[in-house]
Amino acid sequence: MTRKKKNDYTNWSKEELLKLVEKQDEELAKKKYGLVWDSEKEPEQVVLDCENNIPVLERVKDKEIRTDDSDDNILIEGDNYHALTCLNYTHKGKIDVIYIDPPYNTKQDGFIYNDKIVDINDGYRHSKYLNFMEKRLILSKYLLKNTGMVFISIGEDEQANLKLLCDKIFFEKNFVGTIARLTKKGGNKGDYLKPKKDYILCYFKDIEYVSKDNFGQNIANKEYKWKEEVFKGKKRRYIKGDIPYREKLETRKNQRYYIEAPDGTLIIPKGDIFPKIKKDGEQIIPKSENDKCWTWSKERYLKEKENNRFIFIKSKKSSFLDENNKQANWTIYKKVFEDELNKRKEILIDFIDSFPNSKGTAELDQLNLNFSFPKPTDLIKYLINIVSHKNAKILDFFAGSGTTAHAVLELNKEDNGNRKFILCTNNEVGILEETKFCQKYNITKKELENWKKEGKKEWIKWCEEYGICSTVTYPRIHNVIKGYKFTGKDKTLLFEKKLTFTQLKTLDKTLEEINKIIEENKDKFNEIKKEFKDNTIKIWGFKNIDSFKDGLGGNLQYFKTDLIPVDRIDNVGDVQRKKLTYKAGQMIAIKENTFEEVETNEWYQIFENKDKTRKTAIYFREDMDEFKKLVEKLGKTQTTLYVFSYGRVDKNVFKYLGKNIVIDDIPEPILEIYKEINLTLKDK
Repeated sequence: MTRKKKNDYTNWSKEELLKLVEKQDEELAKKKYGLVWDSEKEPEQVVLDCENNIPVLERVKDKEIRTDDSDDNILIEGDNYHALTCLNYTHKGKIDVIYIDPPYNTKQDGFIYNDKIVDINDGYRHSKYLNFMEKRLILSKYLLKNTGMVFISIGEDEQANLKLLCDKIFFEKNFVGTIARLTKKGGNKGDYLKPKKDYILCYFKDIEYVSKDNFGQNIANKEYKWKEEVFKGKKRRYIKGDIPYREKLETRKNQRYYIEAPDGTLIIPKGDIFPKIKKDGEQIIPKSENDKCWTWSKERYLKEKENNRFIFIKSKKSSFLDENNKQANWTIYKKVFEDELNKRKEILIDFIDSFPNSKGTAELDQLNLNFSFPKPTDLIKYLINIVSHKNAKILDFFAGSGTTAHAVLELNKEDNGNRKFILCTNNEVGILEETKFCQKYNITKKELENWKKEGKKEWIKWCEEYGICSTVTYPRIHNVIKGYKFTGKDKTLLFEKKLTFTQLKTLDKTLEEINKIIEENKDKFNEIKKEFKDNTIKIWGFKNIDSFKDGLGGNLQYFKTDLIPVDRIDNVGDVQRKKLTYKAGQMIAIKENTFEEVETNEWYQIFENKDKTRKTAIYFREDMDEFKKLVEKLGKTQTTLYVFSYGRVDKNVFKYLGKNIVIDDIPEPILEIYKEINLTLKDK
């Protein structure tokens, strides 16, 4: 496709110039505040590819990893823009958490754009970076559930720009905050300041769907003074919680009302106006800030009253008034029940100093792998735990060293969870290996660029041998799942307890417990260490290992991106539709979570899930000669059957089939999604 040179308008037609002016006017109308950058100075080739090519996924069977009967994790090798396009068909609205660690575009390292390093000498380096990130973030947003959350690690060079870009894509109202992270403790580099931190931008997909009760870090186990009661024939335990009132709470029309105390008197927060009827639950709309309110609405109060939620304690210092506008004799508290306490989370601080990069490097050293500035698994575990549950799906489309996969597998091992990861990474070769390749084949870097564009088999083979996915990402996942030879110290947490001020009174009891744990484990470990940090005591056991370290278990399916050439994504011919149908099977298997390939021939393809309770089938042709045979093979198993059509299938034709078979179209739904998300078409 020929693109007109930027800023050279001499050969442009009147219609083309008018279209350009209209587009610029439209963009300026939207830009009341925010970023403006040259998004068309140098369009990104992988994005242009999707205008004349259809991305698909091809399974690499010999890289499959299987250790148990749990569902499969996914690793996709290829450009992440193409991978995200495919995932918009297979996983739209299904992802709980996205974590990415994109290039930081530092003055020293820059980043790769259109197969070239963009460095500090490039006057458009920030524009190219924003161009690069914007398109991927837009595609990733479609994948998140409404309750989903995205975390983005970024450095000083692009933090401010990326924040404004994310405000545009995810909307400012969904911005949670920026977490600063200590990256290293030593070092003396820097021109004027020592750089020792990076940042994590945090956004919800839609804050309206998120409950604050489900956000934050799990509260460490504490010793509580439980009280017990029988309610509706069942025993339950609780502790005394907060007063359901905050003096600085803004006034609300349905939150100023009387509450009846045990002696029949009424209590209400201070104010100038009171309900006319002196009765439990009678409310009045506040007139000014002087009219204080309860934290709960009247409706919520009445509901919680039925649940025997409140504790009343007599007090001469009550901050409430009675029905006669005099100081009340009662103070009210909420009960916090045991099951609620186990689910509670505490609010996060916006600074982390526990997960420096050195920990990530040490983890890769154990695996005998090399990668610059890997994030530690504990950081990713920390972030995942903020919002996700044990069955969450986690996406990382800048997978790098595979830390996110490692973190998910560790979390599952620790709490018997069933989280699943999807990782996307290219198989990019580092500068050192590029130089070696040029030396081996006696070519210049400029000639190498041409070899890449032409897809020379020598370069492809070199990438397969020395690329990041081949040498770091996949080997790490493989070793962590199946186990590996290890020499060094293995660390196990034996005891953890957060101390409160009241628990200091029983410190002797805690120390006895610690000494008992140390005594019980002293013969099991080579070394036992005590740690006290952030008011938390931890006891660690260390083993010297020079043998095989057991794997964490789990399964992996490995895919590569591929492109099917078409005239245009919005004008796909019949031959190309057939080709897409034949090549879409693996994507459909991902969508349906049925990875076991049962049969493939020129007429149809059949997949099933691990326990053989569900099938997925694709019928490739309009000719129905073999359709009956396919249906017979499906039997009574619950099946989604994708039937080829040049447009949309008339599902009424298949009403005669059993209720266990659901008919769907192929390839039209894929094409519709790709047209919808194609960013080059939207630019026209």
